[in-house]
Amino acid sequence: MAKNIDNFRDELIKIAKAVEILEDSFIGNNRIEVNIPVDDKTFNTITNYLGGIDNQNKCIVSIGNSEFIFLKK
Repeated sequence: MAKNIDNFRDELIKIAKAVEILEDSFIGNNRIEVNIPVDDKTFNTITNYLGGIDNQNKCIVSIGNSEFIFLKK
């Protein structure tokens, strides 16, 4: 995600597809956490698209049984 993101909604669709794969695997019955360190620019893009986040260093996107935790480097 280091590239410019023209349409973040399309990126969320890709993440949702990853959730389907993870939940269909042997780990799918458990809560899944994926930690993703991102640069400041990408982090700001994510938080701006999601309407602002209170935490300055972490943004969590929950889809189904999975949480994608974006961490500012």
